Amino acid sequence: MCLQLNDSCLPDSSRCPSESTCIIQADKRARCVALPGLGGDCVATNYRCALSYSCIDGVCAPEYYLGLGEHCYTNITHQCVDSLQCIPLQTFVKGELGICQNERYPNCSNANQCRYNETCSNNISSGSSTSDLSQGICVPFTNDGDDCKSSDTCFPSSACYNNKCIQKFSLDLGGNCAPSAQLCDVSKNLTCINGTCQSRSLAQKCSAFSDCQTLPEDPKGLMMCMCDDTYNVGSGVCLTHVNIYQEDKYNYINYFQCLQKNKCHHIKNIVPESCAYKCGNPLLQATNYQCATKLLSRNNSTSNGSPSSTIHLLGNYHIAILIIFIGSLIL
Repeated sequence: MCLQLNDSCLPDSSRCPSESTCIIQADKRARCVALPGLGGDCVATNYRCALSYSCIDGVCAPEYYLGLGEHCYTNITHQCVDSLQCIPLQTFVKGELGICQNERYPNCSNANQCRYNETCSNNISSGSSTSDLSQGICVPFTNDGDDCKSSDTCFPSSACYNNKCIQKFSLDLGGNCAPSAQLCDVSKNLTCINGTCQSRSLAQKCSAFSDCQTLPEDPKGLMMCMCDDTYNVGSGVCLTHVNIYQEDKYNYINYFQCLQKNKCHHIKNIVPESCAYKCGNPLLQATNYQCATKLLSRNNSTSNGSPSSTIHLLGNYHIAILIIFIGSLIL
C-alpha cells in the first residue's frame, strides 16, 4: 500500500508520499521523510529537495526557473534556464541586475531560447542543450486547425494529427491515435491501444514496467505498469505516466491558457519563484503511480505516490519533471 510520512520503507523499492523520500535513519531503519524546502539541508535526503528545488552545494535552491527576457542577478548562478545567459543591466545593492538572454536570438537550438509564444523550428524538445545555435530559428506556435509537420510546432496542449494541429485528448472511440498516445479523449475513459482509441479497461496487462516499454502506440516509452492498491505485482495494466481523468482534462487545458495569458516563458523547473507556478500544476494530481490504481477512477482526485521523473506533458514548457517524470511527454 502507499506509505505515509515516518512509515518504514525500502530505499530501493518503496514509494513514499509526494515530496518525501526513503532514508536510512540513525537507528539504521529506513523511513519516509519529508524533503527539505528552500534553504533546507539536502545532503541528508540524498541531495533531493521539495517543490522542484535543486540541491546546490548541499542547500535547496531554485535553479533554471527564469526564461527569455526575465530579470535575473548576475551574482546568483543557474537562475536562467540552461542555454540562456544573465546579461548585466545595472548595479543594485543585492547585486548586478540582469536579464536572461539568448544573444543570438532568433537563432536557437531548443525552445528554451525562444519567447513564451514561440518554439524552435528545428523541433528539438525544450530542455535539450547544444552550443550550436545555427540549426533553428524561433517561430510562433501553430494554431489549432492550421497546417503542421510535427507536434513540436503546435501549442503544448495540442498535437499534430493528419497534418493539422488539434487539441490533445480530443479523439473519440475508434480514432487513430498512432501519431500520439495523447490524442484519445480521456474524459470518456479512452486510451490508445494498438493505434486506436479504446476503452481503458482493455489496456494491456502487465507484471513489470518492462512489459509496457515496447508498445507500438508508445514509441517514447512513456507508459508504466500500474498495479493495484496492494502493490500486487502481476495485476497491473499499461498506462501512460499521466492519467488526466475527466476533471483534470480541463484543468490541463486551462493551465496552458494561463501560461499564455501570463506570458510565462519556457523554463525547466516550476518552483514558487517562477512565473508558471501561479498557474498551478494539474499534472501533480494526474499522475499514475504503481501503488495508486485508484487514479483510474474519476471520483478520486489525489495521489499519494511520488513522481518518478518530471513530467513533461507540460509540452515544450517544462522539462522538469515533472523531471522526474517523463523525460518528455512532447509527442
